[in-house]
Amino acid sequence: ENCTYDLSDCQDVTSGDSCEVRCRSPFVGTPTVASCAAGLTESQPVDWQRPVCTCPETCWLKEGYVFDETGSTQQERWRCADGYHGEAFWQCSHGVECIEAPELTGCVPLEGCVGPVGRPSSAEWPREARRRLEP
Repeated sequence: ENCTYDLSDCQDVTSGDSCEVRCRSPFVGTPTVASCAAGLTESQPVDWQRPVCTCPETCWLKEGYVFDETGSTQQERWRCADGYHGEAFWQCSHGVECIEAPELTGCVPLEGCVGPVGRPSSAEWPREARRRLEP
């Protein structure tokens, strides 16, 4: 939650005043207004509603990932592209640790085979080839 909301405008709000609660980057959404009750004789937290903050998606498209608008949830909208393997994972924070930009992880390129390395020993050669080498 501390990575989702920007409450910096709401520090030390005077009694009877209000402040704006915004979505913290990289989240986006419409700000809400928090208010401090009038006539307070003791300090208390502002009264606020959480803005609806979402993690933006398509502007962060990168190689190896495909965005599918038909997915019903944010996670279902991402998948690995052809030639990649894994499970696409979209996130805007690491648990309680905040990050500056959304991350898309989980897809790795498929690798092909390489040619044989080194020369096989004569024991690994087919029987016909070994006969030709025998004196």
